[in-house]
Amino acid sequence: PFLSISVLVYDRFYDEDNAIDPSIQLELQSKLEYVRTLLHRLFFAFVSNKDTREVSLKYIAELLKQNSKREQFNADERSLAQDGFMLNLMAVLQHLSVKVKLQVIDPFYPFHPQSLINIDDDTKLRFETAEYAKHMEKLKIDRQWLEPKFSSHCWFLTLHSHHLGIVPAISRYHKRLRAIKELQRMVDELNATESRWENTHLARRNKNARDKWVLRIKKLTKAKNTMEVMILDPNLNRNCLQFYSTVCEYILHHIEGRKEMESPFYNKIPPTSLEVSNEFSCLPTWYIEDIADYL
Repeated sequence: PFLSISVLVYDRFYDEDNAIDPSIQLELQSKLEYVRTLLHRLFFAFVSNKDTREVSLKYIAELLKQNSKREQFNADERSLAQDGFMLNLMAVLQHLSVKVKLQVIDPFYPFHPQSLINIDDDTKLRFETAEYAKHMEKLKIDRQWLEPKFSSHCWFLTLHSHHLGIVPAISRYHKRLRAIKELQRMVDELNATESRWENTHLARRNKNARDKWVLRIKKLTKAKNTMEVMILDPNLNRNCLQFYSTVCEYILHHIEGRKEMESPFYNKIPPTSLEVSNEFSCLPTWYIEDIADYL
């Protein structure tokens, strides 16, 4: 429940046009940032304590696993966590991973037997399912696996929290914008042709439909404005951009087939001489697609 604390926009925040005053929006965002700071302190205490670190990481991993269907376009929202919950979780992980240096994470963590994430069912950048399974079998034999460190767990959980947090939230926001635009188009069409049907047997049906659509537009507009408070938060987006910049570096290391991370990244192989590594081929396509979608 404490992760579910979100922006509850009551009617008193709205003006006559169903909009929120910019100053009130900033105030709500600052309060939300304060809540997330408290949540970070709470989780930091859990992961700092060696007796609670493992169970806390498993709890976060389970939250992501149970909400894996949030990435689906027509997912059943009633069975999944709401955007506020997932954005709070993502913000907490952003704070936890901000001091994680790229050079200390295991680049092979997504394929690690003890990984807290699962990419088996994700579409890969180059490999088909059979090719991926074959390479995983080869990795198990060829590679000496060390127990993953907290830094690796934390960084990759943060990556997956973006995939299930900010990206679906933005997608739902655009979905609401399209719905508002479509409903407004239908209302405008009825208004423009009112003189033709107002004295016919269609008048009652058309007026009821128009009233229903207008009411729906009002509800969707309030939902849209609530979403804007959350996803247009400057602090949240600054943290997303900073984290995604490290994801870009991580992908570039795999593009060159490096076994160890260095930060900042400088290319050592000319682009014309690059050969596709198996590890790069095994990465989920959304590792790259999410960055493009977010931007």
